Amino acid sequence: MLKPSRFARCVLSKCVLSKCVPSRRVLAMCVLAIGLAAAARAAVAAEFGSISYPPQAVFPFGAASVDSEVAITDSDIGLHGFFMNFVLPQDYIHNAKVRIIVYFTTNVAKPCNMVFEPQILVRWRAGVAPLISNTGLSAADGSSLVAFPNSNALVRKVFSLERNPAFPGGQRPGDAFKVGLGRDGGNPTDTCNGIVRVPMIESAILARLSPCARCGLPAGSSARPPAGSSMPP
Repeated sequence: MLKPSRFARCVLSKCVLSKCVPSRRVLAMCVLAIGLAAAARAAVAAEFGSISYPPQAVFPFGAASVDSEVAITDSDIGLHGFFMNFVLPQDYIHNAKVRIIVYFTTNVAKPCNMVFEPQILVRWRAGVAPLISNTGLSAADGSSLVAFPNSNALVRKVFSLERNPAFPGGQRPGDAFKVGLGRDGGNPTDTCNGIVRVPMIESAILARLSPCARCGLPAGSSARPPAGSSMPP
């Protein structure tokens, strides 16, 4: 977290408390101190929070199943994956981009690719007709492929959830979503001849934090990420 230096705080307090007209040097120091303080406030105004979803919190479709993980078979017939439902928290920043991160592993013995992409997106809001449209949901890297370098490697696929202009008011706190993500095993570019498993899923959300009056930390907010965490690309 960015904080004003002790020097900046000291100079700023002298500027506020001084009853005399400051010299140019002191005035310049005051302007610098005020800028540092403003930058510190902006740095804590918003942070990325992470919400984890256990595999048991999703609903499988097609030939996928759930036990301790989500298992997605290599069936050439139909699509196979899972649905997940969630609500944007009340401290979510209006129209900010949301990331959905899916982690995969497979025991296929050689490098291979899996085709995994959005299948359905439903948006809900109280008092507004639901919208069924995949617009706004896409792979962050622009590709439908998940590449496995070797057997049992853990890889991740990041999906971006953004506002749909057809949904009134943009993307707001309290909006609810159903997201369906699935594998197309019949696609020729899907070369993983075996089961792919999903051990974990998370979402990263830009949320506005409410600093407490004394310490500058979020008051009772669970949106603050653990130290060292960051927004996925």
